[in-house]
Amino acid sequence: AGLLIKIVGLYYVAAMLLVLAVDVGLSAAATSSNASTDHRSRRVTRWFLVGVTAAISGVWLILVVLMTRRNMNGALVVHLIVPSLATCVAAIGLAVRYRDACWQPIQELAVRWLVFGLGLLLPVGIFLIPYAASAALDDLFRGLFVLPFTRLTGATYPFPDGATMLALLTVWAAAGGLWLLRPQWDRDLALVAVAATGLLMALPYWLARELVLQAARGLLPVVAVTCSLWLVYRGRNSNLTEQRQLLALLCLASFCSLSQFPFAAPIYFCFIAPLYLLLLQRMLTVGSGLPVAASKAASSRATSSRACAWMVGGLGLLLGLVYVNRFSMFDDPRAAFLDPPQHLLDVPRGGLLVSRQDQQTYRGLVAEIQQQCASEQTLLATPDCPEVYFLSERDNPTRTFLEFFEAPEAQPADSAGKFQQQLQRLQRLDVQVLVIHLAPRHSPPLDDETIAQLAAQFARQVSIGNFLVCSQPHYSAAADSRRQRVTD
Repeated sequence: AGLLIKIVGLYYVAAMLLVLAVDVGLSAAATSSNASTDHRSRRVTRWFLVGVTAAISGVWLILVVLMTRRNMNGALVVHLIVPSLATCVAAIGLAVRYRDACWQPIQELAVRWLVFGLGLLLPVGIFLIPYAASAALDDLFRGLFVLPFTRLTGATYPFPDGATMLALLTVWAAAGGLWLLRPQWDRDLALVAVAATGLLMALPYWLARELVLQAARGLLPVVAVTCSLWLVYRGRNSNLTEQRQLLALLCLASFCSLSQFPFAAPIYFCFIAPLYLLLLQRMLTVGSGLPVAASKAASSRATSSRACAWMVGGLGLLLGLVYVNRFSMFDDPRAAFLDPPQHLLDVPRGGLLVSRQDQQTYRGLVAEIQQQCASEQTLLATPDCPEVYFLSERDNPTRTFLEFFEAPEAQPADSAGKFQQQLQRLQRLDVQVLVIHLAPRHSPPLDDETIAQLAAQFARQVSIGNFLVCSQPHYSAAADSRRQRVTD
């Protein structure tokens, strides 16, 4: 179902294929039926499972590098490449460790993949029926696979980097290393984290919020690498159920981290933060991965691990309530602090809390549109402002959502060509009100000459915030006059 909502559901599909491949070997290692299999069968089959795991891992890493190569930098490598690489290393390491299997696990892998594939394709097939019936499968393919690649250059937002992020990564890496080398210190590390949180909350709100977000984002790749090292080096001393759970959470968290690319705004971090929080809690719950001889010591160790996990979960919930739920997570947190979303957008289709600037802009914009454009008349809003149609209760006369999705070859290079293209569209659609967005977020803005030429086609121009509203078109009056002469 997630794939039907957003194409990044493919990341979940890739994660599950890898999890199922490794899990078959782990399941086989937990049974005693392998002992009855001759050595030659085990030798053939063990490397088959390892090969499948390595193939999935290699294909995934190649696709990730190819997809991100145009935007590649140090921050992207840390936040996206490193978690995926660590996950693949852990998966291959587990497959090699538990490679003694018989043919039954291979058959089980085929059955699991078949069931998973059917569960994936059945809802997708039902979803495709109306597109096939209307001969629109080409449009669907373009919308799902062609247009998203346009975002790689048209809609980007960088990962946080700089000295602050480097310092936070260093601190988290040191904490992860201590947990691996001295796992009995997990309670002390958790108490230090709580104390640091208390100090953060004593800082000015905007500064604390910025540090919390950067610290949380810097923690994610460190958690992935630490979990991978734990599975490879410490996990052999834990039970297989714990290893399977950790691997599943690690794959889902690291692969789904790609949902932050190419637009790594804070809101997309919130999509994957719960997965990493669950992974971190499970890591603390499984404990050190070291054998404990005395039952009393084992019980004390388990109690301490559970307490740390609850402490981390509560800390994450507290930070989410205090620093995430009160302000916009789409833009730069510092800008959101200067003009926080605390004002009601009081238009018919509003009801949201927005910044004061947005409240004043869209309130005036909607009022102007509804005054100048009747419900049966045509409104055109461009570029990158589809919200104008919704808020003003008018239909979009085109199939364009964001202008950078349009084919580059269809865009004239010179101002004269752009003006003629826009003018032809205005006349063809009989646009009564034109809204020009002067500061689009992603698509290139219209140049001043084109804007002036388009505005000259209308008798009324009103500037509202970052929008220019043009109404009462001259070409419509000229057309009416010609029709009147023909009638006479």
